[in-house]
Amino acid sequence: MKTLFHYCCLILLLTLCKPKEQPTYVSCANMDQIQATVSMESLMINGYQLLAGLSVPIADLLDLEGNTQSLHDLIEGNTKAIVLDFWFIGCAPCEAHLPHLIDLKNDYGDEVLFLSLGNNGPEQLKDYLQKKEGYNWDLYLADNIKDQVCVTAYPSYYILDKEFTIQNLFVGGSTDKFYAAKDMDRLRNEIDQLLSQ
Repeated sequence: MKTLFHYCCLILLLTLCKPKEQPTYVSCANMDQIQATVSMESLMINGYQLLAGLSVPIADLLDLEGNTQSLHDLIEGNTKAIVLDFWFIGCAPCEAHLPHLIDLKNDYGDEVLFLSLGNNGPEQLKDYLQKKEGYNWDLYLADNIKDQVCVTAYPSYYILDKEFTIQNLFVGGSTDKFYAAKDMDRLRNEIDQLLSQ
């Protein structure tokens, strides 16, 4: 009986001391492999589901005042999903998506963390924000993270769970109002699937 007890204790100890599995991060190699096997049209419509399971690197985000904030420290207790929006001033599809993105953020509240990552200088982005009514996203510079996750086209939307594991990625979009709304419907569906898990 004593031996069985000691054996069970040893198994429990080994289980608790097992090293935590390290996440596999998204990289440009991942993107290149997917783009080589799937058409760009398919990627725009269906997203990069093949990236699901990879993690976004822990990165320091730079705000418009030059302060750094760890991406992973932005999660709050009620957050169940994260959307990273990479865009730049003058990007026509980014502009077409903006009203829908504002609606999405308002609809989901604090269940979904929406982070806007602008690929412009801080002064340009500050000027831009002053002219945009209703823009209520947390805005950071894209510089510190875009190369780590291999952003090469705009807009790019990463949909992550609260562990920063990629669920999907949508790249590009339409400037037409009808199709821009369809683009955002795909994003909404992906968020809804994640929240229902």
